[in-house]
Amino acid sequence: MFRQRHRQSLGLGIIVNQRGIALAQSNQSDAHQQAHPAWHWQAYSVRDLACRQTDWPDPHCLRWARQRSGFVAASVAMALPPAQLLRFTFPVHTGMGPKQLQAHLQALLTSALPWPVSEALWDYQLIEPQAEMATTTLAANRPAWLNAALQAQPSWQAEVLAIRKAWAQACEQWCRQAGLRLVKLEPEWQASMRWQTVVQNSSVAVLQEPPCEAADALTNSEWAVLCGLALGVGKP
Repeated sequence: MFRQRHRQSLGLGIIVNQRGIALAQSNQSDAHQQAHPAWHWQAYSVRDLACRQTDWPDPHCLRWARQRSGFVAASVAMALPPAQLLRFTFPVHTGMGPKQLQAHLQALLTSALPWPVSEALWDYQLIEPQAEMATTTLAANRPAWLNAALQAQPSWQAEVLAIRKAWAQACEQWCRQAGLRLVKLEPEWQASMRWQTVVQNSSVAVLQEPPCEAADALTNSEWAVLCGLALGVGKP
């Protein structure tokens, strides 16, 4: 969603919670990927709290947070709140071409979504089944011709994520009003896993938990999501 066609040198991750706005900017080059991204926390003022009536605060809060942070990145990644995200798993056949597969999944979504599929943004990834069919007890008890037929036309799993298009457009507009460009929306778990991978593979000390000065503003899980978002801008 909102995917760029070219890689940006800097990315900005944004998390909005009930206490304020957290920003994280990716590092200048791949040589510094093992260090945690630069971050900034902007707590809501009393006025901001009183005026907040939607999923996002007034755009001036985001503009002010970016100005105070000194960050120059303009390309933004944000996480999809679990309440806005629907997740489905559908069986598909490997013989389908890309267009046929998309049409097949769209047809399945038409009956699965609680709103019209035309009002949805969705994406999918294919999960290859484990090649253990012929070695299981059930396979041993099946006729050889049936095992051969099942293996000749293996079924994969398509994991589909969907959100309402109106929510994504409102989020994009909020960023645009603050002078930023939303280029990616992704699940919280995906951003968190990206950061955990960096922490595990790093040869230097990396902050897995929020710094002391951010501990009152962000939870451990929010910190992982924030850093993962910043590192994920421009990556598929």
